[in-house]
Amino acid sequence: MRVRKAEREDFSVCCEILEAARKNIAELGIDQWQNGTPSSEDLENDINNGDLYAAENEGEILGILYIGFCGEPTYDRIYGGEWPDNEPFCVIHRVALKSEARGKGVFSFLISFARKLAKSEGFHSLRIDTHRDNVKMKSALKKNGFHYCGIIYLENGEERIAFQQNI
Repeated sequence: MRVRKAEREDFSVCCEILEAARKNIAELGIDQWQNGTPSSEDLENDINNGDLYAAENEGEILGILYIGFCGEPTYDRIYGGEWPDNEPFCVIHRVALKSEARGKGVFSFLISFARKLAKSEGFHSLRIDTHRDNVKMKSALKKNGFHYCGIIYLENGEERIAFQQNI
């Protein structure tokens, strides 16, 4: 398995993976990603900006994630906790896996890649958020070395649980 930047020709597969993840989250009764965000336009922008990465095995994309190096405005305020530091951080968003890739280590592989990439770019921490009810994601984050920091609010006012991992 390897991780690479997603390319324009990967767009439709990335959209399919995102839609499958959106459906899976809905089936779990979680309203995360049910309001149209992230959108296909978000993925297209991520690809064009070189910020979307794909986990690939034998030519098949198994999962995707966004890695950003320019901060995250919604992380400027945190409630019910605090960030461990105020240092620049790398942010992870839009993590989605193919249904058949769940539980096979793809998420951990993507996080390991993000950790190495962030470190190579001079960052010392990763931050990510998820829905309060997304138990599977919270468990996967803790398993991969993230620690709960508090609550943030998205631009649309939705609450998210925020995590950080120092690297």
